Amino acid sequence: MNATLVEKLVAKKMENLASGLRAEGWAWVEIKPEMDWHAMRGYGRVFPVEAERSDAENHELGKLREEQEHIETVIDCDEGLEARLAAIWFRSSEIDREAYAPADL
Repeated sequence: MNATLVEKLVAKKMENLASGLRAEGWAWVEIKPEMDWHAMRGYGRVFPVEAERSDAENHELGKLREEQEHIETVIDCDEGLEARLAAIWFRSSEIDREAYAPADL
C-alpha cells in the first residue's frame, strides 16, 4: 500500500467535503489530517436550534400528525399504512428541522 497516495486521496476527498460546507455558508472549515485533542479542548460546541416554520408548514405538520395518530390506531390492518406512516415521518422531519444560527456558522 502506498501511504503517500492514500493520504493524498483522503486530503482531496476531505477538501471536496469542506468546499461543500463552505458553500452552505460555514465560515470556518479547516482540513486536519490528524486530530489534536489538546488543541481541540479550547473550542466550544455549537448546538442547533429549532428552525422557524411558515404558517403553511405548521398547518401541514399538524395534518401529518393527525394522520399519523389515526394510522397508528389501525396500522395492524394494512401494510400499505406502514409505508404511509414512514412517508409521514420523513416529511415531518423535513418540516420540523433544526438549524444553526447564522452567527454560529
